[in-house]
Amino acid sequence: MKSARPPRSIRRQLTIQILAGALVMLLVAGAIFLGVIHRQLLGDLDRMLEAEADTLARNAERKGGLIVWDVPDTYSAGARQNADPAYCQLFLEDGAVVGLSQTLGTDDLPRLEKRPHAAWNARLPDGRHGRLVQKIFHPAADDTEQQIAGEDPREQTFALPATIDQASLQLVLVVARSREPLDALLDSLYLAGGAVAVALSCALAWLVRRAITRGLRPIEEINAQIAAIAPDALGTRLHIPAPPIELAAIESTVNRLLDRVEAAFEKERRFSSDLAHELRTPIAELRAACEIGARWPDDPESTRQFFEDTRTIALQLEKIVATLFALSRFEEGKLPLKTQRIPLQALVRECWQHAAGGAEEKRLRFDEGLPPGLTVESDADQLEIVLRNLVDNAVAHSAPGTVVECGGGATPDGVELRLVNSAHDLEHADLAHVFDRFWRKEASRTDRRHAGLGLSIARTLCEVLGLDLRVELSEGRRFEARIFFPTVRREPALSIS
Repeated sequence: MKSARPPRSIRRQLTIQILAGALVMLLVAGAIFLGVIHRQLLGDLDRMLEAEADTLARNAERKGGLIVWDVPDTYSAGARQNADPAYCQLFLEDGAVVGLSQTLGTDDLPRLEKRPHAAWNARLPDGRHGRLVQKIFHPAADDTEQQIAGEDPREQTFALPATIDQASLQLVLVVARSREPLDALLDSLYLAGGAVAVALSCALAWLVRRAITRGLRPIEEINAQIAAIAPDALGTRLHIPAPPIELAAIESTVNRLLDRVEAAFEKERRFSSDLAHELRTPIAELRAACEIGARWPDDPESTRQFFEDTRTIALQLEKIVATLFALSRFEEGKLPLKTQRIPLQALVRECWQHAAGGAEEKRLRFDEGLPPGLTVESDADQLEIVLRNLVDNAVAHSAPGTVVECGGGATPDGVELRLVNSAHDLEHADLAHVFDRFWRKEASRTDRRHAGLGLSIARTLCEVLGLDLRVELSEGRRFEARIFFPTVRREPALSIS
């Protein structure tokens, strides 16, 4: 069984990635810098050796059948004892030695075949690492003066073989010096570069760690504040002093989420309280009926009344449970919708006929002003439930002897339906609660025919059908419900299975 991976740390990941990237760039930059320095210093040594080779080449002349080569004192035997002696050797193209510096003694310098100009590393006669430069050149010719061998002790002479074509004669000159001073300087640069790299790495690690720790501190503070929010303290909101732009968005989003969570919890608490209130009265009535029935079991009239009251209470409880079940199905989206074209005027009149009994009791008049040919596309069964609940709500809360108005018509974006009734006991602050389950003004709680779920069902079904239901309180305490049917049906807020 594989063990679970330990949780990843953003701080650790950022530190490793930033340090790894910075160190790689530091090493690459250091390598390039030291490489350029190395190349420059080595090039300076090569140019110095090439300058010495040019000087020595100018000192070599052909006089008649002799090669006369004037070697400076810096290449004498005494110079071999110096800290940085120089070496030189002159060859014919076939490898015959024309002359050499006294610093070589009996040793020879290596040369490269057919390389007119070259520079390379080799071991010097004294055992040290050296740098060599080779130059192939035509010696200057002076046939007007005959040179006698040994005439000038500072000059080295070499008799040319008779088989050599003096007109095309080429000589090979090799000059060498020790490169140990250069290597010591380069080693010092590499050591200093390494020390600087280590110091910079340590400083960079400290700076990165400190910067990431400070950068993540607001996140840790947000986490601590979220962890401290208890179920009984949902009114708490996140507050980060001067948060970065990225965290300001998170703070705002979490606070909005907490607003919704608090509203949902408050809604559920209010629902539980309202549900208990709605069930308490029928349950108390049922208990009272049972007590009365048990007190006079032999009285036929009491028995009949007991069962009639029990049936009425059961129907009331059944209606509440059925309505809650339907509302739950609506909110879960478990509704097969069948869209069709619906004559709006006929459907509204049918819904009013359904509520006509209650309207007659309150002497309400229905003023319907919808255009005869106005149609909408929706699910007929679900739209009928919406309109019946709106009409029932208007009849239930209208003052006796008033008018319930219904109007509407086509708009550039769709169709609008308005239903207006009097609401003398309603305040503007109540509009925020009219869609809550079981919410009713206290004055109307004595009406046991309505459970306060009609507008909740209407709004939920409008969301399922893709309609926009809004309410407002106009002048004269007139409660107005508006349903907007868009031309292009919007996606429902609830999923449909």
